[in-house]
Amino acid sequence: MLLQRLEYNVTKLVNSDVPVAICPANGERLKNLVLQVQKARYGVLVVQTAGHDDYVFAIATRKQQGKLVGDARKWKNQGYRFVVKRRDEQFLTPRPDVFALPDGQEIETLKTHTVASVFTHRVLLGRKPLPAGYVQL
Repeated sequence: MLLQRLEYNVTKLVNSDVPVAICPANGERLKNLVLQVQKARYGVLVVQTAGHDDYVFAIATRKQQGKLVGDARKWKNQGYRFVVKRRDEQFLTPRPDVFALPDGQEIETLKTHTVASVFTHRVLLGRKPLPAGYVQL
């Protein structure tokens, strides 16, 4: 699976009326979670932090909020630690590139990625090294 770099304002997302489920994940768990979020038909954003951790954002529509909450519970039962931001909630953003989770943990965003399209996968299949801005999971 390839991720491609995406310029995205994460602090604006966590202060919008868009429901989002956020979960830390690295390595194989990151890949598995991205696939599950895609399969559930949510938008996928992977945020790399200053601490070199990765967070998966499952981005829902307003109408999908109930489904997102249920899916986050299901994924929690699989060992993932999700925080859900409902459409009427906002997270504290002390600086433009930093947001705080409800437990007070501050996350500094370095890079954002999303899943590369099928076309991009085919074009880059087997290419080593990958062009700048792409990450292979």
